[in-house]
Amino acid sequence: ETSWSVVNDCNGDVLESMPSAEIPEYNQTRFLYTKEWCLPETEALWKFTIEDSGHGGDGDGLWSTTDGEGYYNVTVDGKVVGSGDEFGKMANHTFGSGCPPTTSPKPSSQPTESLSPTEDPCPNATAIELTLMTNKYPLHTSWSLIDDCTGANVGTSLSSAYDLKFTLYSRKWCLPMSTWTWTIEDERGNGICCDSGEGYYEIKLDREVVARGGEFEGSESHTFGMGCAPTSSPRPSASPTESLAPTEDPCPGKRA
Repeated sequence: ETSWSVVNDCNGDVLESMPSAEIPEYNQTRFLYTKEWCLPETEALWKFTIEDSGHGGDGDGLWSTTDGEGYYNVTVDGKVVGSGDEFGKMANHTFGSGCPPTTSPKPSSQPTESLSPTEDPCPNATAIELTLMTNKYPLHTSWSLIDDCTGANVGTSLSSAYDLKFTLYSRKWCLPMSTWTWTIEDERGNGICCDSGEGYYEIKLDREVVARGGEFEGSESHTFGMGCAPTSSPRPSASPTESLAPTEDPCPGKRA
């Protein structure tokens, strides 16, 4: 009922896992298993995930009064970076030096047009960026983005759109000035963190974070924006029209 994996959180590569060809399962009770390996000498962020499928699929960790006092330890260079026993379905521990900076391609001999870090990705519009990390049950997650000024549905993600667990998804829009409400829903009613993995979401408006979360129940909403755009007035006519000056006498020298 116990399984685990060590994944490079920077690129998603699986470094080690169990069950594996070497250890198909833990089939001895109250037995101490050990596993050692060498981490690559590269900058990376590693995530150790342990899962338990016992207790009718709800998970009950490794420790209980009936099944025994199981536990786990994760050690890197003699330092404990993760440990536990009672964790329900799943537990995660992250360790490492962090992801390496993205490398830029070597410059060409011919000058090419480049995008400076400060250049606006949505000129004359508002940039909205959504990132969402799924949990163990991605099909239970859905969201919608509504324009509060017009009532239009700007974007919707049906639950079937997220079919990979523990995967980072992203979505971007360039929109005219307005105010929006983003709503996320979870069919299980326990959010995307932390009962079934450390899922989360983040929304940026013109590169500034305006919403972030993961721990909620059935749904959660965030409203953000600059307000509704002013309604435009009709343009003035090109031809002059007859006007009456406020102080002008309509009948000079006579009684009107």
